[in-house]
Amino acid sequence: MFVACSPRTTYSGRAPATHKCFVKTPRFFRRAQFARCLKRPQRVRVRCATETTEPGDAVLDGADSLEATVRRELEAQGIELDQLLNPSKVISLERKIRDYRVKLGEVSTTRTTSEKERLERRLSKAQRELEQEKRAIMRQWLKNLFVAQGVLTALLGGWMAFESSLPLYLRALGFWMIWLFTIPSLRARKPSTAEKNALNVSFLLAPLMNLFLPMIVKDPGQLWAAQVIQLLGCYLYYGVWASVPEKSTTSPSASTQANAFRKRPAIRLPSVLRWLDWGSWR
Repeated sequence: MFVACSPRTTYSGRAPATHKCFVKTPRFFRRAQFARCLKRPQRVRVRCATETTEPGDAVLDGADSLEATVRRELEAQGIELDQLLNPSKVISLERKIRDYRVKLGEVSTTRTTSEKERLERRLSKAQRELEQEKRAIMRQWLKNLFVAQGVLTALLGGWMAFESSLPLYLRALGFWMIWLFTIPSLRARKPSTAEKNALNVSFLLAPLMNLFLPMIVKDPGQLWAAQVIQLLGCYLYYGVWASVPEKSTTSPSASTQANAFRKRPAIRLPSVLRWLDWGSWR
């Protein structure tokens, strides 16, 4: 603490004769600081609460929402998107039609009539192409035809591989028939995701086996049997023939097995090999 003195002033302006002294204590300083804080404008800190969402509740982006819309429209007609011969083109045409409609709304107020007519022609052309693509459906009879073709080519290849009276190059063609005709025929019928992954893996393994196994095995019949075994093994690995139980009757063991099959790696053919696979519809 310390002592402060202030002179007493008079109305005449003369210097005072006496002084008034008082003691400034720590409480005085605290009160003075509090008074200065009251005069100073206070800053109020506002905390904004943001809503958090779980990863599963995230909003779908434009591509996913467009695909979901196309699926609903086709399901209303009794058609699935995977049954179309070119589903990616259908989604692309739907996106173009949406863009053209948005541009037409802008053209009516900002651009000339010639620009509007040009967009209308493009829109009508895209709509016609979309209708044609929606009619191009993989029918059941066509799927059965591809299955029959795959089975017949496999049997023909087996007969050629086991027939000893044929020349060696024809017997060698017998075990190559699995890769050349059987697998592409099965892929051409728009199979399920599990079966498509199994066929993709088999399509990659078959030529490697045909090139390296003859160094060990010389019999064409055994090489053909090895091709059939690896194809069936791919089907079993991806659970193609595993029955999918209904949700109401799903047991813990069945659901665990189904999840294990879903976790199998998805294999896509390289772009170079797709040119060799005539049954991929690309």
